[in-house]
Amino acid sequence: MTSREALAVGVVAAPALGAVLVALAPRRALTAVATGAALVTCALAIALAAVALTAAALVATFRFRIGMLRVIGACAGLGAVIRLLGG
Repeated sequence: MTSREALAVGVVAAPALGAVLVALAPRRALTAVATGAALVTCALAIALAAVALTAAALVATFRFRIGMLRVIGACAGLGAVIRLLGG
C-alpha cells in the first residue's frame, strides 16, 4: 500500500471513527471530541491533497479535480457540524 492509498483509507476511516467516538462521548466532552475528530480528518484530507497534487498525472485528470472538491467539501461539512454542535 502506497502512502497515497494509506492516506485515502485514513480520510475515509477517520470520519467514521470520529462519528463512533462522538456517539460514545459523554455530553461534557462532546465538543472536544467532535473538534478533535474533525481536525484529524481535515489534516488527513489536506495531506492526501498535497500528496495527490504532487503527482503530475493526477493533476491533469478531470476525475481528480472532482475528487479534490469532495475532500474539501467533506472538511467544510465537518466544520459546519462542529459549529452546529458547539453552538
